[in-house]
Amino acid sequence: MNSTIEANSCCMGAYLDWLSGTRNCSPHTYAAYSGTLDKLVVHLDATPLGEASVMDLEAFVERPRQRRSPNHARAQVVVGSAATRRRDITVVRSLYRFLRERGMVDSDRSSLLRVPLLNNRNPRPVDDDVWRALWGSDVLSDADRVMFGLGFFCGLRRAEITNLAASQVDCDQGQLVGFVRKGGGEAVFPYRSAVLLFAERLPRLVGDPQVFLGAVERRVDARSGDLVMGWGSSTPNRSEGGVGAVRGPDWASHAMNRQVRRVLVRCGLDGGVLTPHALRHSFVTNPVAGRRAVACGGVFGGASGRVDDDAVCRDRRRSAGWTACRLKKQKGRPKAAANDDDDPFLPHLFFQCRIVHEVSSDFFRTPTP
Repeated sequence: MNSTIEANSCCMGAYLDWLSGTRNCSPHTYAAYSGTLDKLVVHLDATPLGEASVMDLEAFVERPRQRRSPNHARAQVVVGSAATRRRDITVVRSLYRFLRERGMVDSDRSSLLRVPLLNNRNPRPVDDDVWRALWGSDVLSDADRVMFGLGFFCGLRRAEITNLAASQVDCDQGQLVGFVRKGGGEAVFPYRSAVLLFAERLPRLVGDPQVFLGAVERRVDARSGDLVMGWGSSTPNRSEGGVGAVRGPDWASHAMNRQVRRVLVRCGLDGGVLTPHALRHSFVTNPVAGRRAVACGGVFGGASGRVDDDAVCRDRRRSAGWTACRLKKQKGRPKAAANDDDDPFLPHLFFQCRIVHEVSSDFFRTPTP
């Protein structure tokens, strides 16, 4: 029995070494895959990887899981969501493909796993009434305003917010510089121009933009030489007994989930009324409400370089009079229908993108502070 478990662990270790070395995956990807494979070793127990049946693998994917969502009762055991089960299937299939190509297993039954269908409704921005109640609350600290504002006004992901260093915030220029996007690429983002654009187009949601800008400056001064939010590091921790060298990082991103819930409750709102990623969805959809254009994927840090106009239309169906634009990547200087000579925000919106629909020339004009 122990020899079988050791053999399974050895095969998975070889796969993780290949994933880290040859494929050069990120530490977060390595940690996530390592954690899933640790659970697979325990689930298979004395069953060799090459002899695992479809039912064995299905039982692993459909296994009960401890509560993770704030909508679940504490310690509640639930079946994983469709997205979670799809991710497990992706990990298992990738492992078996690696082993089969190298002759380490004779059969691969992971290809017979049925992928569950997703029924997501995206994007899912924060409700306007919820945001006004939250942003207008007197109990928000500078740290809270920076956390929510970086997501709502700048579209940063959860990990991008938690890993943002004070040295990457240029308050003089009003930019985030050299911060790491999803996938490892560095980016620059004009946060001052972004919040001023919001304040001009959606004053009911922003109010005075200096509330956010002042909070950023004070927070950066207070956290000089450290992370802006200060929820720890995402440096991977090592632990004994795991399949991979990295069992899992110190998930500062999950600390943000908890902090968001605490702040919402403190403001008199339901703790599950919004998620950190919903702030990013708001950044995408709110500026196009009632307008004729949609900003491109370059400023969102998206890999596709375009926005799903159908999804935006579904969410903002009540806003008439605008046409969503599909934006595509192109090399060289961006082509735009608007005059971007005096607008520091516009070049970022059109970064490596081309507009294939008419854009109102005054839409992206940034007001003078």
